[in-house]
Amino acid sequence: MEKLAHNLSEKIAEKLGYDQDKKEVIAYGLTAIFQMVGIFSIASFIGIVGGFWYESMVLFLAVGLFRKSTGGAHSSTFQGCIIISIFSISFFAFLSRYLFYVNVPPHVFFISVLSVIYIFSFLVVYKLAPVASPNKPIVRKEKIKKLKIKSLATVVFYYLISMIFIFCSQDNSHIRLIHISLSLACATLWQVFTLTKTGHKLIHIMDSKLT
Repeated sequence: MEKLAHNLSEKIAEKLGYDQDKKEVIAYGLTAIFQMVGIFSIASFIGIVGGFWYESMVLFLAVGLFRKSTGGAHSSTFQGCIIISIFSISFFAFLSRYLFYVNVPPHVFFISVLSVIYIFSFLVVYKLAPVASPNKPIVRKEKIKKLKIKSLATVVFYYLISMIFIFCSQDNSHIRLIHISLSLACATLWQVFTLTKTGHKLIHIMDSKLT
């Protein structure tokens, strides 16, 4: 896919008369699109087969939205990014769907656990976000402040959505809402983890094993 993106960018740049810089921008954009399509398609397939498609899509969208403002550790290769993303989405979606499945309304338990997760996430984001890529450092204080506020607002938004979903499932007739709440919490926790030094080390280790 990466090679296809570069080949397409060369054809587009040649047809439009773009220079090398613009060609690289096109290649970067196409690569990002192919990555997202690949992750979405494979994660969807695994989710459908495993019976946790809703949870997979919540994780896919929640992490993607959150990551735009927080930044964080990322794979250095195209293949590594896809594999790590699919693994993390499927793993947490599976946990959200099956590991925490219950037949009684444990709302106090879920509210307590999710509150701890979101408070922890809020504090980590406040301290570390945004975490920029070494290739694209963020130097403007105004932008850093804006991204931090946006990141904190996202944590609060996810928390409120999770609480609303849990309260809406008190009669246990909408158990899927609890699973989605857990997916949101897992997405938040995973993305926050990638902001830390331990998260960077883990991604680096996984990346090196894959390449």
